[in-house]
Amino acid sequence: MSRILALGVGPLPFENQIKFYGSSIRTWHFIKPLLELGHEICLIAMQLPDPENELNLEKLIRREITDFPSGAKPWIYYSVDELSVFRDIKFLKEVHDGFQPDCLLGINTHAAWMTAQIPSDKPFWADLNGYAMAEAQIKSFQDQDDKWIQYFWNMEKTIVARADIFSTVSLPQKYALIGELATFKRLNAQTAGYEFVYHIPNSIENAELKPNRTVLRGVEVADTDFVILWSGSYNTWTDVDFLFTGLTKAMERNPRIKFVSTGGHISGHDTRTYSRFVTLVNHSRFRDRFILKGWIPLDDVTNYYFASNLGLNIDGNNYEVVFGARNRLNSMMRAGLPILTSLGTEITQILAKEQLALTFPIGDLKTFITHILWAVDHQSELTELGLKAKRFIFEHWTFEKTTRQLQQWVSHPTHAPDYKINGMIQ
Repeated sequence: MSRILALGVGPLPFENQIKFYGSSIRTWHFIKPLLELGHEICLIAMQLPDPENELNLEKLIRREITDFPSGAKPWIYYSVDELSVFRDIKFLKEVHDGFQPDCLLGINTHAAWMTAQIPSDKPFWADLNGYAMAEAQIKSFQDQDDKWIQYFWNMEKTIVARADIFSTVSLPQKYALIGELATFKRLNAQTAGYEFVYHIPNSIENAELKPNRTVLRGVEVADTDFVILWSGSYNTWTDVDFLFTGLTKAMERNPRIKFVSTGGHISGHDTRTYSRFVTLVNHSRFRDRFILKGWIPLDDVTNYYFASNLGLNIDGNNYEVVFGARNRLNSMMRAGLPILTSLGTEITQILAKEQLALTFPIGDLKTFITHILWAVDHQSELTELGLKAKRFIFEHWTFEKTTRQLQQWVSHPTHAPDYKINGMIQ
């Protein structure tokens, strides 16, 4: 068994905080199977700056966890402030030297960036969860400021130059990363035949979700209402104008339709997109049919899945959609909640190919509305669609199944063939 120093993003699911992001799910996705295999792990997870999460009240929390997950060895978990602790190379080096790891694991781009800067000669796996440069472009457009291009490229190039092996969230992102490796001359004589990049799609814990309390029904909506759910963040690539317009036109056609949202803005990254949506809703003549709950504790989100009839995912037209993924879709599939999604990300293409969801081309308002109205009147077919998607995700996309290459590598971590003794690529 190996000793693994991992850097990732918190909070983790068992901490049940108000705001919980895809990068947090990704961190637990990678860590949990390794713990269950018996590896010794020290995880340093940064907390995004948000006062709504209680963990942000302290700059550094160190815990030795002895009882979770079941059967795992005791493991060390640092929950730290992003700016004052997570970016402190001296702190990271002290933890590294004290723990004496066999390998390094950086989960998500920001964490992999900090991992790449730790003075260490240990083999390093970098997970790039989403294509940073596509995200940089859409954020630069939103802010009308190209400073984000250089900011994200500084992270990306540091990781690409240092890591021994990589994972991406989609196959398109894998190919983009191989192109970046070529620009750094890492596709060379030494690395010919070496598998640099593995595709690890977003996945779920291999356990059934169950509701633990009644929400919405009989309280905020009638039992006969048709509830459409949005769950999670409204990021730079979310087309909220399309979302609002489509829902409004569907509500005009059917008075049973209600929209419920659990989630909101992303502190420190995107506060504009959700604010735009809230403004549109507040000026709507159907304001009472939009139920905006904001961020709610993670263990309560499941209850909203089971109280809803249809889950939504809406993306705009940008390159992030080409390379990225959507955790909300995984979570809805896990709960058996039928899905209506725009076509773009790899997961949505798979849902369409396998006939696991209702789909429509990005920007196709007519088809979006048609699907909603059909869903209201075809509940039995809709339910079967959700159950079919649930069976698929438990068969193909669980934490354990999708991280097999990672599991093999950490058991015998090695450097890339072009690694130099000083830990940098020449």
